[in-house]
Amino acid sequence: MTEVLTRGVTARVASWLGALALLLAAGTAAPADDREDLVAESWAAVAAFQKAEPKLRAFFDKAHAYAVFPSVTKIAYVYGLAGGEGVVFEGGGVTGFSTLKQVTMGFQAGVHHFREVIFFRDADALEDFKQGHFEFDAEASAAAGKAGVSEVLDFDKDVLVFVMTRGGLFFDASLGGQKFSFTDKEHGE
Repeated sequence: MTEVLTRGVTARVASWLGALALLLAAGTAAPADDREDLVAESWAAVAAFQKAEPKLRAFFDKAHAYAVFPSVTKIAYVYGLAGGEGVVFEGGGVTGFSTLKQVTMGFQAGVHHFREVIFFRDADALEDFKQGHFEFDAEASAAAGKAGVSEVLDFDKDVLVFVMTRGGLFFDASLGGQKFSFTDKEHGE
């Protein structure tokens, strides 16, 4: 009986992960209306980060640029997948759009909804991001409940990352990495 139940749960989780993988793989350029909504959601996420942690205002003001992912979802049961769309701001305006994709493996389970902001200290760090020479490795976290801001990484390759939990229940002690793609504003619409 236990074996049948375990197989059923494993099959259900595998189908969820498969569906999320298809969504992540479909990372095509969004229509202009969707991009406008994404920009509005990103500005709302910036306001939410600053409200939750007022000290972040200095990072938004002083960073050369930043990428905001207003809604990232991670689903995992041993294997995990996460994804989200974001906006890259430089000089106070939109410079492009980005897709976050993450694959992990390890002791992890649950669904986690979060926002993420990546601050770029200088033009070189932003250029690395734009060229796809940018990813994060390894993760160890626990998330439960509602909003909270946590610093995930210290400056590494001239970047600083903050995450704000939006909800869900998740435990994570996994290895994997976040990878990003970038589309210039002029070519993404």
